[in-house]
Amino acid sequence: MLRLLLSVFAGGLGWLLWLAVRNFVTCSPLDKIPGPQPVSWIKGNLSQVFDRHSWEFLDDLGTRYNKVVRLTGLFGHRMLYVFDPKALHQVIIKEADIYDLPEWSTDTVKMTMGPGLLGVHGNHHRRQRKMLNPVFSIKHMRSMTPLFYDVAHRLRSGLTAEVGDSATTVDILGWFGRTALELIGQGGLGYSLDNLATPTPNDYGEALKKFLQVVPSSFYGNPSNLTFDTGHFCLRMANFNHC
Repeated sequence: MLRLLLSVFAGGLGWLLWLAVRNFVTCSPLDKIPGPQPVSWIKGNLSQVFDRHSWEFLDDLGTRYNKVVRLTGLFGHRMLYVFDPKALHQVIIKEADIYDLPEWSTDTVKMTMGPGLLGVHGNHHRRQRKMLNPVFSIKHMRSMTPLFYDVAHRLRSGLTAEVGDSATTVDILGWFGRTALELIGQGGLGYSLDNLATPTPNDYGEALKKFLQVVPSSFYGNPSNLTFDTGHFCLRMANFNHC
């Protein structure tokens, strides 16, 4: 029995080591695309891309390389950083059906918010997107222009009232968050969530902030939310639900 357990442990450890080093010992077509050298064998270029002051690094990519750059992710994983308008149009608009979001992204959204537009793949995603297309049509967006102007004017009035005649520090991020919530409420729900005049807390807005704070700890800290890909479907631990 002990020998069997040791064999399973050794096999699992070997598999994990292979996953960690395989990108360093195998070739990829992306190797032919120029890009910066990774600064870490674990994080690659991710620490440079997601740094608070990454603008200099991103500007350098646009200056030194073409509009498609190869970057290095976790444990040598190759990635593409694309800022070519034609390529982006091909991926996001023209051929969006064949460029799915990563499974970890849709699985996270599905477990936290349900099987909505951003939490499903394939035909299910296409059906939902087709249902929502009229909402984002040019005609409908044009009809909401007066509403957006009204919210923008209320934001201006609120900022003017807060600043007054004296120099003061304004939390512009907080104002923009309130404005975004009001635009969603007015444009999507037909309901005003914030008058943008006084800093009155909104129940929906406060609940949304708390929800976003709780999601990482409740999702990644709960073993029942772990998923295992079996090739055809995945199982959620404890609940054993098809994903």
